[in-house]
Amino acid sequence: MKNKQKKYDLTWIGLLEIKNRKILMTREKGKNLFQLPGGVQKEDEDYERTLEREIKEELGVEIRDIKIYDDFILPGRNEDALIRFLIYTAEIVGKIEAGDEIEEIRWVNSEYEKESIDIGNPTKLRLMPRLLREGVVD
Repeated sequence: MKNKQKKYDLTWIGLLEIKNRKILMTREKGKNLFQLPGGVQKEDEDYERTLEREIKEELGVEIRDIKIYDDFILPGRNEDALIRFLIYTAEIVGKIEAGDEIEEIRWVNSEYEKESIDIGNPTKLRLMPRLLREGVVD
């Protein structure tokens, strides 16, 4: 019997927060790419714990009422790995403030290219088109 292997190399878990028809995105220090707040799951964490930890580290807030929004697999930015993306929605509790590893927090809509904003492939290829179809972002 063959061993079952995962179809992806790692799991990245992010928060989709929409306000005033824009998506909350962050840019880490030393990087140009904006992405949803979130990060890679650690081996000893479940999905929700990963999301809670990452959001506390990056935005300084707690979250509650966590719900899955999307689950998909895409190649990494350099196409060197397959990444499973789990995207959640949640209620943010507290005032959002950039954590130590975050250079900038920005609310982004579909005009990001006109504003010379580089966003991650999960948002560019999957989430933004879906949110535009659903009519929840501009």
